[in-house]
Amino acid sequence: MCSLSSSRFSTVFLVSFILCSSAVPATDEYQRRFCGNTCRGETVQSLSEPACSDVQCFDCMCQMPTCEIYGICCPSDENNGMPGGNHTMGTTHTLSGPTLKCEASDSGYYLYIQSCPAHFSGPQTRKLCENDHDPLEDTTLDQFARATDVGTKVTYRNTHCALCNGVPKPVQWNVSVTCVHFLYVYGATSFDQLLTLSLRPDSACHVRQEPLVKHLVPCTPRWFSNEVISSCNQTGAWRQHDDNVERACLQMQRRSFGLYFKKQRSPQRVYGNIFCAICNL
Repeated sequence: MCSLSSSRFSTVFLVSFILCSSAVPATDEYQRRFCGNTCRGETVQSLSEPACSDVQCFDCMCQMPTCEIYGICCPSDENNGMPGGNHTMGTTHTLSGPTLKCEASDSGYYLYIQSCPAHFSGPQTRKLCENDHDPLEDTTLDQFARATDVGTKVTYRNTHCALCNGVPKPVQWNVSVTCVHFLYVYGATSFDQLLTLSLRPDSACHVRQEPLVKHLVPCTPRWFSNEVISSCNQTGAWRQHDDNVERACLQMQRRSFGLYFKKQRSPQRVYGNIFCAICNL
């Protein structure tokens, strides 16, 4: 049904399937025809015959409570493959999970949380958790070092992020500083001061964190960029507007619905769901 053997990327199958049908299928059901990974217990069950083999779907997982905290669980297969049953066009899946970052380490890319929950009321803790570090400003080990909840295997950007997410005793990663010379850092009288000076661009020092490898969740950077297309016609390429497709694109904002097309010419875009792909191609 979906032939992509030639160098030209075609979306005829996708568009004709949804737009030329007399009845639009339930959004979850249609999404699952392309991205059918579901959770059976803590095991990922893959769809044996997806509607299009060229679709690369989000790397969801099923280990609880890790995937639930990160917001990257595959849908459960207990309710027709999607949480809460087989939803229709009126259902909204909101992307209300934490801010996730995918960072490189010596052991590969790993996932961590860089946000506080919306209900958290401590503005200073939220700032220290969520704001990016300015290398010219003072920093502390609690602000810089990653912190992991070994019970849930969830890693946080720092101790402040762990605390505002309800982790009372996170394990802080070890941080080491190696310098070519100490000309710009010799005045430090504490590790926090050494860390502050070493993080400056001209310090001649390298700061390294030692990951808790057995508790890391691997990730692929493309899924966690800020460039996921989650609304219609961001590309300006949609030729035939359809209210149902646009509504489905906007409503299905679950991270695990993300996908891209392996053979699509550059730029290889990531779409929030199959409907957002249709209305941007």
